[in-house]
Amino acid sequence: CFLVCSCPVSAPVLSFHVGSGCRDPHSFTQAIADCRRVFEMGRGVGHDMSLLDIGGGFPGVEGSEPEFEEMARAINAALAQDFPEGAGIEVIAEPGCFYAASVCVAAVNIIAKKAVLQPGGHRKLLYYLSDGHHGTFRDLLREPYPRVPTVVKELCSKPPLFPCILYGPTCTAFDKLFNEEVQLPELDVGDWLIFPSMGAYSAALSSTFNGFLPASICYIVGPELRNLLETAS
Repeated sequence: CFLVCSCPVSAPVLSFHVGSGCRDPHSFTQAIADCRRVFEMGRGVGHDMSLLDIGGGFPGVEGSEPEFEEMARAINAALAQDFPEGAGIEVIAEPGCFYAASVCVAAVNIIAKKAVLQPGGHRKLLYYLSDGHHGTFRDLLREPYPRVPTVVKELCSKPPLFPCILYGPTCTAFDKLFNEEVQLPELDVGDWLIFPSMGAYSAALSSTFNGFLPASICYIVGPELRNLLETAS
């Protein structure tokens, strides 16, 4: 979406946002090209257009495709073509998620477990976790694919994997971490799962729905996380 705004003491500003978690560099390329045409239209009717805000949506989750560098190359190429240096246009961005995502990990405890027998004798595992959609994981349902968490447990080199559904603790139909199943080994009540890159839209969107308190925040560095979880167990 695009927004043109102005006030009596400043020049009109053109801004757009391609959407959080954008994974298509062409979205930025097309939006920047469209902005050039809007700038031309604005100047044609007497507005001194001089500021472009390209918004956010930059990937901040570890392992995202495309990576931030690929997205940046596409943006820089589009800006060089449509808003080259010397054109008198100031360009700003809003990379909040990119900076915030990687600084936090979410550690959740399995508080209940259920095995469901599928046709053909296959098993599906339902894990109920200490945090869920109404807490830290509210934003994950918007992602196009589920994140596979890290299991904090000593396992054999190639443990068998099962289709798993991850639920939160509130016992509501919406309290699922993902719409899709994830492949995980069979775990036990009390085991821990780690979700990296959880610093954006997590604590800020969490609630105390059904009386569950927000997740506790602990400050750690690298290997200290495993020691903390072993102590908590």
